Amino acid sequence: MKNPSKPDIREPINMPILSSRWLGTDAVYHYFFGIPIQLDGVVSKEHYDKFHSEYITDVIAGHPMASNGWMKEAMDEMEEMGVF
Repeated sequence: MKNPSKPDIREPINMPILSSRWLGTDAVYHYFFGIPIQLDGVVSKEHYDKFHSEYITDVIAGHPMASNGWMKEAMDEMEEMGVF
């Protein structure tokens, strides 16, 4: 006989998430395992960590065609100093 006050852990519980701060299962998976759920099994965690540590932001910001990258900052500073 089942005890109604003690739910069976094997049975799925259809209960809505009642918090507005719930980020979703993807964010929870990334928090616990350190890699997005979509990339699990596709790339290694070491590669993901190496690529996303600082490398990707340096590649984007250092590109000369970046709209708000390091080149634009340098040009703005040169303009302020009166070089142009």
